[in-house]
Amino acid sequence: MGVSCRNIYELSFRQFSPFVRVSKRHQRAIDYIIDELMAIVNDKNKQCNLTRKYYGLKVLCYLQQLRLCKVWDEIVNLPENKQILEDGAFFIGQWQYPEVDVIRSEIRKSLDGLAREVLVLLREQTGGKHPVLNVGSETFREWGNTILTDNQWRPEQCDQIIEATSNLLFGKMGFKVQRCIYQNLPINKQLHPEQRKIVMCYFNSKKPRAKDQDNISDDLHAAQIIPKRRGISNVKYAVGLIMQHKQYGYRCVVLGWDPECVAPSEWMETMRLHLLEFKQYQPFYNVLVEDGSLRYAAQENLYLVDEDYEIDRPEVGRYFIKWCGRYYEPTPIKATEYPDDKNHREALLSGKIVLH
Repeated sequence: MGVSCRNIYELSFRQFSPFVRVSKRHQRAIDYIIDELMAIVNDKNKQCNLTRKYYGLKVLCYLQQLRLCKVWDEIVNLPENKQILEDGAFFIGQWQYPEVDVIRSEIRKSLDGLAREVLVLLREQTGGKHPVLNVGSETFREWGNTILTDNQWRPEQCDQIIEATSNLLFGKMGFKVQRCIYQNLPINKQLHPEQRKIVMCYFNSKKPRAKDQDNISDDLHAAQIIPKRRGISNVKYAVGLIMQHKQYGYRCVVLGWDPECVAPSEWMETMRLHLLEFKQYQPFYNVLVEDGSLRYAAQENLYLVDEDYEIDRPEVGRYFIKWCGRYYEPTPIKATEYPDDKNHREALLSGKIVLH
């Protein structure tokens, strides 16, 4: 991520085009870049390089999806009886968690381990009378490498396997996923052909396209920054400060401010600003809350947190480069937007300015 990416809030699609060109010619180069980005994103020092990590994750997501599109094409072009569930699990896991190095062989081991535990529970539930308990290890290995198009058991025997699986996942392992999800899964370790078609259609519709990238917009890239000066306004707080809401108790970091509320009148009415002491005629702050939401809060509802506190969200890196205990250091673009806030923030935290 060069200088051209440091002074924007979001990446435009055209900034990914060099990676697309490289991927077509040198796949190993993309693999190397992915490894480097994983090291950046998974750096255990959570205080520094926040912006680098934020945009690194953006690029990593794109490159992983670019690579996975090729993997998915390989899977769907295999004979139907060779499109096994482990490959689908790898694909889903890596797609959902691009910052994690998902290994196919490890997925297979995990699934085989779960299958063995299900067999133990099934033996206890049925007194050892279920026919799957008589299947040899060689047959199990064959089933693990091909698709079975038919259920091997009677309906009541299938129900027993589902019950044992549910007891393992939701009882012993404490999974919280709704049980109804598993009611529609096939008994065998591979997807039924009709279910496989549904999964393929879903992921074919999820391939990365220019307009599918999260928060990527050429319009944002072209936006012009207009600095906000503090002047003689009554804005008490500054960008980067960590605040707490008096009524709702959430903690947040200040992303920006307006001398008065600039939200539409419908929003003011819905939020009942007329009940506030200073109504809409007071500074309002754009804040990033610790749950990841963005909110617009009145000054009278906020107070400064007087201890070190981290807003542990990856989105912080979009606006700040470093966590400094009681505040965050803004990115160059954010500092350009609010050029007077650094001195005000320092004076406030050092006690040179006393709030009343």
